[in-house]
Amino acid sequence: MQRYILSFVLLVFSAALQGAWPPWLRLCGQPPDLVLATVVCIGLSRGATEGCLAGLIAATLWAGVSHTPIGGLCVGFMVVGACAGFLRGTLLADRVEVALAVSAIAVVVSGFLRMIFVPPAVFLVWFQGLMSAALLTAIAAPLVLWLTRLTRISDPGI
Repeated sequence: MQRYILSFVLLVFSAALQGAWPPWLRLCGQPPDLVLATVVCIGLSRGATEGCLAGLIAATLWAGVSHTPIGGLCVGFMVVGACAGFLRGTLLADRVEVALAVSAIAVVVSGFLRMIFVPPAVFLVWFQGLMSAALLTAIAAPLVLWLTRLTRISDPGI
């Protein structure tokens, strides 16, 4: 039970930090997608079911903070959390490089899934922002993975 509470606190913290990301640290006007990186890291460390649940909770939190339509967020975050969770138990799942790559890919996949629900007005500007967010998310992913591993230490089953 404690790990779920710590994961929820980590999701709330990442949503608050992403919402308050300073403009001078943004790349092409985009902050890193810390909420999605947290979902990916929870999926990598706990499995597909918990990754999907983390995606649902994260989408609800981020929709409330950012005033984004919730449909695309739920689909994108839950698919990414479940797919990252399927990597759990593989040889490379605990490596930082995998978290970097999967987080960057997750931003792109989630962005395209959200595009189905809310198409962008100008595709190239949207795509440039998506790639900028993917790069910043990959840079922030090691810290998020470390924090997720800290919540995993509190699990008596490990």
